[in-house]
Amino acid sequence: MKKELVLIFFSILIINQVNAAYIEGTIFKDFDGNGILEKETISNVNLSLFNIEKFEEIIITTNENGYYKFDLQRGSYIITQKLNNDEIFTYPEFGFYHIIANDEIFNEKNFGKFKLGKISGYVFNLNDEKLANIRVYSSNNFSYLTNSEGYYEFTNLEAGNYTISINENKIDVAITSGKILENNNFILTNYIQE
Repeated sequence: MKKELVLIFFSILIINQVNAAYIEGTIFKDFDGNGILEKETISNVNLSLFNIEKFEEIIITTNENGYYKFDLQRGSYIITQKLNNDEIFTYPEFGFYHIIANDEIFNEKNFGKFKLGKISGYVFNLNDEKLANIRVYSSNNFSYLTNSEGYYEFTNLEAGNYTISINENKIDVAITSGKILENNNFILTNYIQE
């Protein structure tokens, strides 16, 4: 009986040590791009856990509450979220965590991400004709030449306030995560299409 208890004790001890370390956290939507945890989490986000010593990557997907958990063996790891082309990370500062696992629990290793915004519209004259080749300016020091349909767009915009302008004509807009602002149209009063 004594041997059985000792064996059970050591079995439990060994099992607990094998999977004692883990990392967990949440992916959140950062509406204003400030890196502060928002209330809305994001489900179905892929994360990469890279084992530096084994040169091996494991992919896991967050659950419906934006939560993830990796069990860790002893070693050195880098964990990061996978981003789409129209997204940027906002938390942690460099977009990843470097973890050296022994038997610790690494909780609240959260990630924030921001979906880049877009501002678009058309340029018209007083006769409601769409104007091509008109330079539209954005306060982030970019400009766009309208296409043959009089259309312009500024994409991949980070959070913030923007002024879109053509000479003295101005439109002020605010971008938050994933915001697409269409139909920011200009009517130029002193321009006639030839």
